[in-house]
Amino acid sequence: MDRDKIEKHNIRRFDKWAGSYDTGIVSIFFKKCNRKICQLVNLQDGMKVLDVGCGTGSLLKELSQYGRELNLYGIDLSPEMINAARVKLKDVEHVELYERSAADLLFQSNYFDYVVCMNSLHHHPNPKQSLAEMTRVLKPGGVMILMDGFVDSTVRKVLSRAANVLRNEGKVHRFKREELQRIFRGLGYKSITQETFLVLSLITCGTKT
Repeated sequence: MDRDKIEKHNIRRFDKWAGSYDTGIVSIFFKKCNRKICQLVNLQDGMKVLDVGCGTGSLLKELSQYGRELNLYGIDLSPEMINAARVKLKDVEHVELYERSAADLLFQSNYFDYVVCMNSLHHHPNPKQSLAEMTRVLKPGGVMILMDGFVDSTVRKVLSRAANVLRNEGKVHRFKREELQRIFRGLGYKSITQETFLVLSLITCGTKT
């Protein structure tokens, strides 16, 4: 399945989900993820933060309440997700939202202080290409925060496959812990850390050299 077919499938699926994204049972998980990301960042006035796969803008909303004057950016393939994010963030200053693929970011190189990708990467047609693009737009010294499911054990593989079927996720790819370490090193990151979050998710952080 090529990039165009995968992205069209994702757009259809997430457009349908947009209306209930913030109210379903899974939204409890997303809220916990948002809070965790807010604990990991060290934000200062004027910083630029990109949320890749921003959905309805919940993380950007929480970051806007961080107590700093930030420049917040979000991209998502789903027009309905972006529309929901625009409604949610209508009263927040310095926010830009784009209907866009992570494989082809419109931003200049070395632009962001933080790039966050939360529970999205496994949907990307070419996740390594997406990570390379996210790295390109991150400043030297900037921090990448990636949170996604991982498949280091048989149990995680089985649960991942079950979730794919139940949620009609289509073609997805989840990495092992060691794979992400290698990818981050290959992209030039240092101070790479990893931690398991809520059993099934892995958070990988790195500073761009």
